[in-house]
Amino acid sequence: MPALAQLQRRHGSIENGVIAALARSLGLPESKAYAAATFYSSFALAGDGQKVRPPALDAALESVMGAERAPEAIRSWGITAPDGRPDGALARCGAIRPESVDDYRAAGGYEGLRVALAMPAEAVVETVRAARLRGRGGAGFPTAAKWDHARTVIAPAKVVICNAAEGDPGAFADLAILRQDPHGVLEGMAIAAHAVGAARGIVYIRSEYEEAIETVRGAVREASDSGALGPGFTVEVFSGGGRYVCGDETALLNSMEGAPGRPRLRPPLPTEHGLWGRPTVVDNVKTLALVPLILRHGPEWFASIGPAATTGPAILAVSGFVRRPGVVEVPMGFTLRQVIEQGCGGMADGAELKAIQTGGPLGAFLSADAVDTPICFDAMKAAGSPLGSGGLIVVDHRTCMVASSRAFAEFAAAESCGHCAPCRLGTRQVLLALRNLMGAGASGADLRLIERMEAAMRSSSFCAYGRSAASVVLSAIRVFPDEFAAHAVERRCPADWCSMEAS
Repeated sequence: MPALAQLQRRHGSIENGVIAALARSLGLPESKAYAAATFYSSFALAGDGQKVRPPALDAALESVMGAERAPEAIRSWGITAPDGRPDGALARCGAIRPESVDDYRAAGGYEGLRVALAMPAEAVVETVRAARLRGRGGAGFPTAAKWDHARTVIAPAKVVICNAAEGDPGAFADLAILRQDPHGVLEGMAIAAHAVGAARGIVYIRSEYEEAIETVRGAVREASDSGALGPGFTVEVFSGGGRYVCGDETALLNSMEGAPGRPRLRPPLPTEHGLWGRPTVVDNVKTLALVPLILRHGPEWFASIGPAATTGPAILAVSGFVRRPGVVEVPMGFTLRQVIEQGCGGMADGAELKAIQTGGPLGAFLSADAVDTPICFDAMKAAGSPLGSGGLIVVDHRTCMVASSRAFAEFAAAESCGHCAPCRLGTRQVLLALRNLMGAGASGADLRLIERMEAAMRSSSFCAYGRSAASVVLSAIRVFPDEFAAHAVERRCPADWCSMEAS
């Protein structure tokens, strides 16, 4: 993967003959090198043109839903240290030089690691368990349970990986943290490494985050040169190949091993058999950024923030029709309304709340009636849409839900890894049905096809991506049935967005 990335940067594309030569130099079958070169959107074969993230989803969502990215705008409130001073995973963002280990230490950084290194590994795990930290990558799995499993596996070479393959539409919190406070993530990795007995850390960053990659590399150099990461722990940065599915931890591992980033069958779990067969802990950027707070201020403080089932701060990327889009840190348990009104200054001028999309491409739409839902894993799931990795897209009354659904369906079809037929074919059928709904040939059969495809994908796809790839579209149909019926039966767009002409 690094060799392919270097060839791409140097020449702008990769010649077939070069792929064969690269495979021979690495002692690999040519088919393996070719598979990696053609799977990832960051690489382009000569004559194919430069591949981009199809079909420019961010631009499509910004056009339809106002979902512009604003990673520089960071706000944190409601999180205070035991002494009453403001604190949180975003507290230092914009206040220190990102790469400077001295600035980070002056702001209290690496204090949590100092505390952790003075404790036995098992005690560190129990401290995180007492804080009840759940992973912020989407699944909400208890972090301590993952660490404890890896800790008890007997193996000479364990690995800690920071999953910064952020690719959700409307998600950019990881990008903000990596660009403005990378040492917070590195400290969390060092604490995790001590807890599980790992000597090697890797930050896997999506290739599009070029500035963040360089910032993190600079922070790693400063931390390593100063000895800030503790004895025997080293960190490197790995640039991913640009596919959404690599956010799955097992697909990420395949990517790092030079294979197409398709999910693995589990068991075995990565904590038993991960990168190159070694026990591996994979944690999200936001999860790792929260870990130092627990060690610095104590698990009781962390557990006192938010409801008992989902403790600590919520780190959210809010975009869409709000006055101030950006990254917002609030206590878990705050409502969607509080985030919109207090964190983002309310709805944009002239905009009325219609829906909120959460959970990224595997999430769903919530109606405006759900605006008082507390932000936590269980409450969001009960309301009908997962919290996911924390991306919130606020939709206004002028938005066409069919067009919005089509933007997500374009993404789902383009990003399917193609491993299994239900996902590979089903995502395409859903997209074609939505395209038809936006034209003169719209009919109720399109809606029935979407529902059948969603049911088939949910019941028979290999991984979570395929099982949920049509969930956003189905949620839009269920929450806004009249709008979809207007397209299908009356062949008109209530939002006056779709031309309803043959496409």
